[in-house]
Amino acid sequence: MACIILPILIVIILAIAAVILRAACHLAGESVPGLGHAMGIVLVTGIVQAIIGAVINVAFGVPVMQDPAQQQVDPGAALAASVVGFLVNTPITMLLYNIMIPTSNFGKAALVWLIQLLIVIVIVVILFVLIFVLAMAAGGF
Repeated sequence: MACIILPILIVIILAIAAVILRAACHLAGESVPGLGHAMGIVLVTGIVQAIIGAVINVAFGVPVMQDPAQQQVDPGAALAASVVGFLVNTPITMLLYNIMIPTSNFGKAALVWLIQLLIVIVIVVILFVLIFVLAMAAGGF
């Protein structure tokens, strides 16, 4: 069953991320890539970010693929790896956007990335508030 659900879930997640990227391009005043092209951009940047993140985690001694119940992770190392990963992946993502989206310059690619980040933050806040309100209404808190 997971063999069927996982690919469908991946396509749905790529489509949602592509729509967010397209919205960010529109809000930044850039040419908006087609849905398929945007899904490709999201896929490529995600793969690059995963590889870089894995390398950074290994460099900081944070296990990449291990059973969570058996992990003995230093919280400081995990936090440092996350911060370094964010600082390294951000300009690389902007560079990929600059290459893959017909942007005029690196600054526009940075603006697309920033708007995309803000859209995701707004969506997460809205979902959190919605879940919180539903839980309150159901007597969960």
